[in-house]
Amino acid sequence: MKFLEKISGFFYPIVVVCIVAGLFWQGMSWLDAHSGTPASRIPSGIAQTAGIIAVVAFTWLMEKLMPIRALSELRWVYRERPRQRRRSLDADSVTQLIANALFGSIVGAALGHAMVGAVGAVALRAFLGALKPARLSQLLSAGRTRLIGLSSLHVQDNELASDALTGMWMSSPRAFARPLALRRLQRRSYLLVIALIQCANALATANSAGIGAFIVFSLTWTILGAGVYRCGDLRKLTPTPWPGYFMAAGHALVGMAFMAYVWPMPWTALAMMAVAIGFGSYQRGQPRRVVSLTYVDNGMGMSAPPELVYYYLKGLPLVVMAAGAALAI
Repeated sequence: MKFLEKISGFFYPIVVVCIVAGLFWQGMSWLDAHSGTPASRIPSGIAQTAGIIAVVAFTWLMEKLMPIRALSELRWVYRERPRQRRRSLDADSVTQLIANALFGSIVGAALGHAMVGAVGAVALRAFLGALKPARLSQLLSAGRTRLIGLSSLHVQDNELASDALTGMWMSSPRAFARPLALRRLQRRSYLLVIALIQCANALATANSAGIGAFIVFSLTWTILGAGVYRCGDLRKLTPTPWPGYFMAAGHALVGMAFMAYVWPMPWTALAMMAVAIGFGSYQRGQPRRVVSLTYVDNGMGMSAPPELVYYYLKGLPLVVMAAGAALAI
């Protein structure tokens, strides 16, 4: 019986993910069939180059934030050292390789080479992980880095997770940008790397994914905008909120300019998307924290606490509605 419970516990999330992916695919197919928005026409050379950049940058960032070879202090003290061994790979390492393979396969499929993308992403991640030394001190340090990199998934406090990630990312406290908001953005340079990944991925998948790539870029750009807004949120130092507003507006305008290049849409639709992204970035940049959970049985064998749904989806429904309205123009 325990064996069957383990098997069902392993396959149940996979089935749920497949169902959600199928519904998402059907929704995107319906949008493609009923939308009058013309498809993008990115040259194949630019799309392939962007795909390579997206996979390489994504793999490098994953290795930087969540090293594949790591050893947590708890696992070292209670599992590895009593058994007189020092394994640097664990279930999290396998999960990260799967994530790299999925991202590489998605980008590769958009370019017509799904298997090449998956194998290339996994090989690059394994190569980057093999370059690092396997001494105990480095493995324990990598374990702490991975713990902080995964903090946003385990700690439902956006300010705490952002501050921890920024403190871990900064190798030097020096930054040379003149305004304080831009200096904070320079110290959080991982936001610029994420922006590069999003733009490169959109260029690589725009021709094949169509409306799906447009919606994915809109949502991910809004999520990134929360971090950009937080760079200008100086309310702990000064009561004025304008630096944060300017950062969110600038981020939205950059996204609008990129959309205008990739997806030929009316300027009214692009302006609508810019307003939605800017306001969504502002909403997601506000302090959010989950202190209690309310479990509701929906009769489908799984429950989603409303507090978690609100925490992770805040600001995104507006972007989805704006995208639907923009596609209808």
